[in-house]
Amino acid sequence: RPKVGRSFPGLAVCRLVAMLGATDKNYMGRIFMKPLAKSRDQNAELYINIGLHSTGNQRFPPYDARLAVACSEDQYNELMNALQEYMDQNSCTSDCQTWAQICGVFTLCIPLCAANWWVSNYTSRLKDITKAKTKTWSCEARIQLMNKDETRRASMVPEQTAYDQHGQPLIVTNLHGSAPEWPPLGYNVILVLPMKAEDWAQQWIPSQPMIGMPQQEAMNQT
Repeated sequence: RPKVGRSFPGLAVCRLVAMLGATDKNYMGRIFMKPLAKSRDQNAELYINIGLHSTGNQRFPPYDARLAVACSEDQYNELMNALQEYMDQNSCTSDCQTWAQICGVFTLCIPLCAANWWVSNYTSRLKDITKAKTKTWSCEARIQLMNKDETRRASMVPEQTAYDQHGQPLIVTNLHGSAPEWPPLGYNVILVLPMKAEDWAQQWIPSQPMIGMPQQEAMNQT
């Protein structure tokens, strides 16, 4: 008889419960530029992280004046308000997470299928809202859910680091230490800006340490 701990459904349920119950707020309410190492010679991309699909785990960053190349403040607020309204009314409660954890112990396929269906529909509705509210924007915009198995750790150098609207790096600390990570977990409204990443970086990424140089080398030159 196959062991539950090694079965595909068992692993899938564990992943799903972790996704539903994730509450890491390190990413929420921040606007990240896609690292230069992943976007050089391409259009710059901004990831507006608004959080997760569980109750109380959303943050909506205020408009940044540099977003004028994509949308006006009114257009931005209209999108954020629409997303917030839907997420406030439809996010997964703690009871939903408990149900998934309890049922997953006894019946693997039922909670897996039900929760996957729920997340898929929730995400689909957020995509519809985003598409409708960004039709008149000056650039491509979409929303995407990033799960833990899609994130990758990188070297601690500016070129591989994502910086937010305040010039702060996205650094994640876990059992393996602290390192840059990309993409940010949760729902991201992704803007593809009408300019190259290298050009946008000049107004988004802090000048120190210098772009593309290891931090220690940059510090030695100051």
